[in-house]
Amino acid sequence: MQRATRILGLSTAVLLWGLGCSLTSLDYLSSERDKGATSDAGPDAPPWKPPAKAAWQYQLDGPIDTAVDAEVFVVDLFDTPSATVNELHGKGRKVAAWFSAGTLEAWRSDGASFPSAAQGNPIATSSDEKWLDIRAGAVREGMKTRLKEAQLRGFDAVVGANLDSYTTGDSGFPLTLQDASGYAAELSAASHALGLAFALENAAAVAQQTSSTIDFAVVVDCLRASGECGDYDFVRKSGKPVLNAEAFDTVGEAQSQQAALCPKATGKGLSSILKTTSFDAWRLPCP
Repeated sequence: MQRATRILGLSTAVLLWGLGCSLTSLDYLSSERDKGATSDAGPDAPPWKPPAKAAWQYQLDGPIDTAVDAEVFVVDLFDTPSATVNELHGKGRKVAAWFSAGTLEAWRSDGASFPSAAQGNPIATSSDEKWLDIRAGAVREGMKTRLKEAQLRGFDAVVGANLDSYTTGDSGFPLTLQDASGYAAELSAASHALGLAFALENAAAVAQQTSSTIDFAVVVDCLRASGECGDYDFVRKSGKPVLNAEAFDTVGEAQSQQAALCPKATGKGLSSILKTTSFDAWRLPCP
């Protein structure tokens, strides 16, 4: 079943390329696929469901520290080798692939598969990253290809980020909350069909509208900066975890805030960790 699932997924990816998607989207991920990542995920398997209180790690930069004592690892889809996914599975960990579902990061291997007409304005923090028109069929199909790649490489879940473009007023497109919620629900259904759990990062209003569909939520700085922690009650009260990371400029700053922030996180039912803004391997969990 596992081998058949891999062959089916690869055939689908090749068919999409033949219809016009760029082959660059498969270059890195195909080589990783050949290394034989293992997973129980598949079309016939139910998505893995995270526990309501999950010890977790959030690392998007640098070699993944597989020795971290965490039940769930959220790592970059493109930058995490299949060997690392396998190693974490061997330790009994679950691995979620982070990807930007609402922006085009110019350095990603599949960037050419997103048409210029669907590329909007640069985001405020980076000229190399542009908002995408999430209504466009090419964008949705491109993201579904990423989901298939995540499944083929053995991830247990996916985390879609940057679905809050409708709040900026400067994306280049007249996007609405309804657009974002419909898009998130579509990605969630596609993930579940592949045996993957689906999470949103931030985008609290979208998480509220899709709380019955998503499997968990990832939030950055909801205690200190955004003040959005309470907006995730719909997710938490349905028995799904809200994984919160508070990010600081330095390790020392994070350590100095642990005693003040962690009781607040516990009181709100969050699974919280303290990180630095580099999102490397360093992590300070709330007890």
